[in-house]
Amino acid sequence: RDPEGAERADAVEALAQDLGMEFRFAHATPGVETYGNALLVGRGVRICGSSSVHLDGGSVVRTPAGLQKRIVRGCVAAELALDIDGRVGEERFAVLATHLDHLSEAERLLQARCILDHAPELSRGLPHLLVGDLNAMKRGDYTDAEWAALQQRNERHGWAPLEDSAAVAALEAAG
Repeated sequence: RDPEGAERADAVEALAQDLGMEFRFAHATPGVETYGNALLVGRGVRICGSSSVHLDGGSVVRTPAGLQKRIVRGCVAAELALDIDGRVGEERFAVLATHLDHLSEAERLLQARCILDHAPELSRGLPHLLVGDLNAMKRGDYTDAEWAALQQRNERHGWAPLEDSAAVAALEAAG
C-alpha cells in the first residue's frame, strides 16, 4: 500500500515511481514465480536497453506438499548512458544484476559460468559491472578469527560448512 492506503501490486514499480527512478525487472520464471531481479536507475542516468537470461542450475528443494522444485535464478542487464541536461550521452556501459543460489556452491559456480557465457550479449559488448547477492564468501575477506567464528555459527545451526567460493573466484578471474 502507498502512503494514502491505495493498493499497489508491483512493489518495484511503486518504489521506482516514488523515487523518480527508471527500473527493469526480469522474473526468474515468468508465469510461474513472482520473484526475480531488478535494477533501479536514478536521476542522471538513462536506460537505453535491457535484456535478461535464465541461469543454468539451481538447487532442488522439497515443498511442504512433498514435491521437488528447482529454485531458478536469472540475471537482468541494462545498457546505461549518462543524462546530461536532458540529452543522452554517447558513452554507454552496462550493469548486470543477479541473485545466485543460496544453498549450493556447485550451483553458484554453474550459475556464475552461465553469466560469464552470456555476459557479452547481456552487456552488448560494453564495459560492464556485475552486482547482486552472490550468496558466496571469499576466505580472503575474513581474518582467521572471523572465519572460525562463522564456521562455529554454521556448525551450531547445522548449516553446511563454509567454502571459499569457486563462483566468486571464477567471476574475479574473468575480470
